Amino acid sequence: MPIPWLSAIKAIPWGTVVEHAPKVLGKARDLIDRQRSSPETNTTPPPLIQSEIETHLATAMVEIKELQEKQKSLEAIVSELAEQQVALVSQLKRLRSLNRWISALLIVLGASLWFFLH
Repeated sequence: MPIPWLSAIKAIPWGTVVEHAPKVLGKARDLIDRQRSSPETNTTPPPLIQSEIETHLATAMVEIKELQEKQKSLEAIVSELAEQQVALVSQLKRLRSLNRWISALLIVLGASLWFFLH
């Protein structure tokens, strides 16, 4: 019984994935840079009394810190994934080259064996 996810992995056009990996890495870095430099939108809240303002401000500060921490961790994850993808592409190119050499060697050995047996 074949494993469904294995057939799904085989259906992925890995050549295309490998080919576009550097572009994806560049776009991910552009997205991170754009996210860092995007201006905040200004919205005016309804008038509040001083204690409500302080409460909202404290809550907003906590939420901002949490969002900044999440953004930093997501940036690290995206960067790590991009680096892993680049390493994967490099290894895949090396394996393709090795596969060509081994295939050529097997053809030569097979032809030599056939020649000596006949």
